[in-house]
Amino acid sequence: MEVNMAYYRKKDWIKFLKIIDDRDSMHDFWEDWHKSYLEAKRNLTSKGLIVNDYVVDLNKLKTYCKISA
Repeated sequence: MEVNMAYYRKKDWIKFLKIIDDRDSMHDFWEDWHKSYLEAKRNLTSKGLIVNDYVVDLNKLKTYCKISA
């Protein structure tokens, strides 16, 4: 079984933090988020899942959030 995990690029991190509604529940630094991401990914792969990194396009995310609000 395969799963896609949302992946945010380091260069997009500040922009990402500015557009999300739940800013207070997100890591301040990309490095901290990335460490958690890798841990979650390892956990899933250890259970036999194939994990694909899905790079989030922040422009598309922003549009999606406006439409879904």
